[in-house]
Amino acid sequence: MKKKSSPYYQFMQPYFERGNDAEIAIGKILYRRMYKAQWRKANRKTIKEITTTWTKDEYRELTKEAKSHKQSVTRFVKESAIAYMNQRFIYPDEILLRKAVQLLALIYNGIAELGEASMIPNEATQKLLANTQQLERDIRVALFSPKTIEQALKEDLSKHPEKKAWLVAFIQNLSI
Repeated sequence: MKKKSSPYYQFMQPYFERGNDAEIAIGKILYRRMYKAQWRKANRKTIKEITTTWTKDEYRELTKEAKSHKQSVTRFVKESAIAYMNQRFIYPDEILLRKAVQLLALIYNGIAELGEASMIPNEATQKLLANTQQLERDIRVALFSPKTIEQALKEDLSKHPEKKAWLVAFIQNLSI
C-alpha cells in the first residue's frame, strides 16, 4: 500500500491516528494557520503591499470616485496611481468606451458587407471604409492614449504660431 505524502496528510497524520474528532478539527485549524503563514511569507517576496491612511473626508471622496468608476476602492487607487505614472487617463466606464470602439468596428464591417453586396457603389464604399477606419483610429488614440496638455499645445502652436502671443497673454492674465 502506497503511503500518502502530501504536506497536509503528513501534518494531520498524528491527529488521524488518534481518531478524536475534536483533535482533528484543531489540527485542521492549525494546519490552515501554518499554511497561510507560509503562503504570506512566500507571497511577500513577489507581491508588495502598501498601506495608506485617509481622513474621513478623503476616504469619502475616494469612495465616491471609485463607485463612479465602478471599481473597488483598492482597485481604483492602484489604477489611478499607475495611470498617473504612465500619464494616462482612467475612465468612469471603460467597458462603455470599449463598446463604442467595438460598435465602430461593426459599422466598418456593415459598410464592407453592403459594398460586397453591391448595395453601395464601390467608390463610395471605399471612402466610407477609409473614413470609418480613420475615425476608429482617432477615437482609440483619443480615448486610450490621449495627449498631455503640453503635447496638445506644442502641436497646436506648431500649426498656428500666431496663437503664441495670445496664449502667453492669457496665462499672464490668469489670477492664481
